[in-house]
Amino acid sequence: MFLWFFLTLLAIYYALQRYILVLWKRGVGELPPGPFPLPLLGNALSLDPSKPYESAEAFANKYGKLFTLMFGNQLALVITDLSLARKALKDDRFQGRPKTVWHLLGFAHGIVLSEGDVYREHRRFAMQALKDYGFGKAAGEAFIQKEAADLVQIIRSAGGKPMDAYVPFAATVSNVMSYMLFGDSFNTSDPRFVEYIQFEAENFRDSANGSMVEMFHWLRFVPPFKGNFDRLRTRVETMLKRLQELIDDHKRHFDPTNPRDYIDAFLVAQQSGAPSFTDRQLLHNIGDLYAASMETTTTFLRWAMLFMMLHPEVQEKARQEIDRVTGRSRPVTFADRAALPYVEATFHEVFRMANFGPFLVPHKTETEVDFEGYVLPKDTTVIVLSWHINKDPKLWKDVDSFKPERFLTADGALDSAATNNIISFSVGKRVCPGEQLARMEMLIFFSSILQNFTVAAEEGKTPSTVQVNGLALTPQPYLMRAIPRK
Repeated sequence: MFLWFFLTLLAIYYALQRYILVLWKRGVGELPPGPFPLPLLGNALSLDPSKPYESAEAFANKYGKLFTLMFGNQLALVITDLSLARKALKDDRFQGRPKTVWHLLGFAHGIVLSEGDVYREHRRFAMQALKDYGFGKAAGEAFIQKEAADLVQIIRSAGGKPMDAYVPFAATVSNVMSYMLFGDSFNTSDPRFVEYIQFEAENFRDSANGSMVEMFHWLRFVPPFKGNFDRLRTRVETMLKRLQELIDDHKRHFDPTNPRDYIDAFLVAQQSGAPSFTDRQLLHNIGDLYAASMETTTTFLRWAMLFMMLHPEVQEKARQEIDRVTGRSRPVTFADRAALPYVEATFHEVFRMANFGPFLVPHKTETEVDFEGYVLPKDTTVIVLSWHINKDPKLWKDVDSFKPERFLTADGALDSAATNNIISFSVGKRVCPGEQLARMEMLIFFSSILQNFTVAAEEGKTPSTVQVNGLALTPQPYLMRAIPRK
């Protein structure tokens, strides 16, 4: 009892000491300004837990390109300027990861949250494997085309009646990554597969941006936060168990002379004696790749269809461009991408307007850093507020209007200067390793739907563009009518 009391006092003393130090450094100009933090709580109560990105936006408007927050005794630098975000995220000193809820669940071993040499080695390996078994080979694109054709048939089976496209979208995207990782796809009618998809969506929702447990990890032991965290942990354990079963099956049929997919390639590296290629690393790498690919591309498709319903004139322009390039006799391929500037511009405008990644995955300073005239202590959390960048009037005119044309030059070509202002896949040395695969999926799935259908909302209903908070901001649930083209 005495030991617990002593440790509690020690923790409070340390937190107050750090709190006073941060206030002093702000006062003498060593740290960027920010809202006044409360002792022990920091700025936790300054953020709306349902829309923390909007609270951060208000601070950006008040304090400018850089400001600081405190979560408990953890200092965070928030970057709201695109050029400063690029500068920081290209700097080796900013490449760490702060401890998150996912660390508490054991995910420090994956690709997303690992650091240093382990991160660099497994990021390179993942990019090469995705190229070898995915977007870099004709067989990989052919599989995406097959999944797109299956998706079209599922949508067609609704007969133009209102349907919830979430599960078909998620199943289609999941099957692509399954092919890259496991060399096979799943039966979309398998209840275990559907449950896995639902678990993934619930995990992204329950580990939402700005959650109190994310700020104060000890709250996972305190009701009502404990119940939510325990449910999250149970789902994650169930999902990892199923992934482990797939790995075990691969090991039983493994032929090192004929690697079929990511798992086999990993096992080959493991046999060569590479020290970081452990069984646990394999499991968590797969979990990371599967989750990130499924949620990003699925969320994009849901937002893209919503905006096509709200803006039928954009939908028709995109469809006409697709028809001009491919007709209706063949599907769009990734090689057609350069000939589809309006479609690509539409994608960038979906990213900007949906703003479904309001914060980039946070970084951490790995040493003390001099940055823009400030001195950032080691282990400072670094957050890029892409929510603000996508609404920054210095970058965009008429920011609240859906206008793909803002990404086109006067002669109708894609404007690289404008597209480079969209950083949904991050920038710098931790840019998403699956970006090319995701862009291929988005192009093929989106184009396949528009080639075959006109999408529209339910009669008499207008879908909402208000986001639902989570690791990715999703649309409010909606039903889509996919009317077959004549």
